[in-house]
Amino acid sequence: MDNTLKKVSDIQIDKKLAMMQLLGQKIVNYQNNIERLDNNLPLAYIDPQVIVEHLTEEELIQQEIDQATIAIDYLEGFPVVNGLPFWERLDCEPLDYYKLFKVYRDQKNTDSTRSFEKLIEQTTTKIGYLYALSKIYHWQDRCKAFDLFNSFLIDKERSKAIKIMEGKHKKTAEKMWELCEKYLTELEDKPDKLLNFKPAEFKSLLVEARKLERLSLGLSGDRPPSQPTTIEKTTINVDSKTLVDNKTINIPKEDRVEYLQEIVDVLHNAKALPKDIEAQGDLQEEITIEEQGEENEERSY
Repeated sequence: MDNTLKKVSDIQIDKKLAMMQLLGQKIVNYQNNIERLDNNLPLAYIDPQVIVEHLTEEELIQQEIDQATIAIDYLEGFPVVNGLPFWERLDCEPLDYYKLFKVYRDQKNTDSTRSFEKLIEQTTTKIGYLYALSKIYHWQDRCKAFDLFNSFLIDKERSKAIKIMEGKHKKTAEKMWELCEKYLTELEDKPDKLLNFKPAEFKSLLVEARKLERLSLGLSGDRPPSQPTTIEKTTINVDSKTLVDNKTINIPKEDRVEYLQEIVDVLHNAKALPKDIEAQGDLQEEITIEEQGEENEERSY
């Protein structure tokens, strides 16, 4: 048995720690009976100042429990007590103890996790006191509320940035559509421009405009994938001249079929080819096949 005489200050510290541990355990027991929200935050907290007045009692009567229960307000969407966030200093919390809690709470500003070991290094406070204080002043619930609020702020800033980006996408898409419409109008007024018209480049501009428009609405850039389809080339007959919006333009004979075929293929792939032209193409393909068959039969004779 150790008969070493301890200092009076050591005896006082031991008694203080024992009292704090007892107080912390009582508060945890009563706190466990308080209802919680879906995010596991409590609707009220136990005031240690009331419990310490009845620390020697085995059990508190209901009136004393009600007196120790302090309601938490969630009208603003986050926990508030007497106008201050739950993670700030409580009315019953001594300033020195709040400073300890604040150091612990703010550890995540520089590290990904919190720990009492780091807090011991930062404050040289004994581990027994930290555990007792964390129970008495609801450190875990207050830190959780603090983290949820910070996550809310981060999500809010992210949503704001997304809206700004979507607005830019929408404006850019509108400008691209206007450019396409303006160019098509010029084709109507000046059909000769059709000679320099590049369908593939025009289609890519339309596709990008569509993607940006969908992104501005919060949708995926591409439309939902559809079943793969086999694309067949559609051929149409042309004379020495071609008609564009009731206006006739001349196209060199050697380039006419190849050029118009390229336009038809682009429109067909984009599913923008009118049905009557598709039908004409199918009919022409059948006629061409029949004619080739007749020519082969004549040659065989």
